[in-house]
Amino acid sequence: MKTETIEILEKNRVIKERKNKEAAGNCCGGAPAANEDACCKLDEDKKAEGGAGCGCQSQAAVSGAGCC
Repeated sequence: MKTETIEILEKNRVIKERKNKEAAGNCCGGAPAANEDACCKLDEDKKAEGGAGCGCQSQAAVSGAGCC
């Protein structure tokens, strides 16, 4: 891979991680510990148990409200 591509991918990963942590700060137990695809700690736990997640991202998107 070209260095520029790697730098862009890393920058995007950092941005996504920061957004997830900011959005989950007061949501469903706080930010996820390890799963960067999770929106919050509860979502991470539900996905680890084999579930679809906590659903708060879809609720926030529909209602325009904050998480949970």
